[in-house]
Amino acid sequence: MNDEIYKGEAAFTTYGTGALSALPVEVKKSIDMNVKFYLDKLETARPLYNSIKVDSADTSHIYHKYTQTYAEATGWTERSAPESLAEGARPSPEAGGMQDATVTFTKYGSAFRITQELLQSSKPLVNNYVMRQSQQMAMRIANFVNTTLWTNMYANAGAAYSASATWAQAGDPVADVFDAKNTFKKSSGGIDADFIALHPDNYADLAKDERFLNSLFVTEKSVESGTISDKLGMKWVTDTAITKGNFVMGKSKQFGDYLEVLPYQEKVTDEGIAASVYEATLKFGDRYPLSYLLLAGSGI
Repeated sequence: MNDEIYKGEAAFTTYGTGALSALPVEVKKSIDMNVKFYLDKLETARPLYNSIKVDSADTSHIYHKYTQTYAEATGWTERSAPESLAEGARPSPEAGGMQDATVTFTKYGSAFRITQELLQSSKPLVNNYVMRQSQQMAMRIANFVNTTLWTNMYANAGAAYSASATWAQAGDPVADVFDAKNTFKKSSGGIDADFIALHPDNYADLAKDERFLNSLFVTEKSVESGTISDKLGMKWVTDTAITKGNFVMGKSKQFGDYLEVLPYQEKVTDEGIAASVYEATLKFGDRYPLSYLLLAGSGI
């Protein structure tokens, strides 16, 4: 991108004084680079899914969702217990531990306007405006995508755990995490969770726990680094889009699919001599065929 530097008259170099038939190439490149860069950086939930590119016209919105139950005496199963049969009787057929579920596709869009007057101002001013607007647009889109995915992930979880007290008060974060991991492992048939996602405020409560501050418990200096990296055998994900007091635990890439219907797309619309509008859209769906590989936690 050929930015002009604030040096004398160069600061007043403009992109032109004619009608806006289209945005200058360098402005488009600046917008595209910013939005695509920030979308990737701001995604917190999507990397946990198995990503699949689909055509919404060719893909059924109905899918099979596997269900599981767990009992201490018999272990986990997708079927009910065997029946006690009389002589000559037949066992009742079952659905095989599946139920029908529906994918809901979501489309988000955002836009901002670049007026003729703005394009006739100095290049540094235009570039600064474009930078701010494109970053904010990416943040808005990413936040809504994350919120949708966390909400659906929590709602579709096949297992649940409730803490006895909040972490900020009398709760024990380490005990709750271990108990939740144990609950997950039993309900998933022996699979260990590899991630936990929670609100930054709840993460801060965990980070202040003495066991993460004392070198007798950990070798990493959490106070100096300000982070807890992959502690308690899991990856830790924080996002303000997650409801404070709740958390999600699961097995990444296996619990569900992120269906990319329309990848991030941009379009510039000319408004004649007045302005040009830069628009961005994204369409996706999410499904949870193995919902027993998710656990919804609350009360922390």
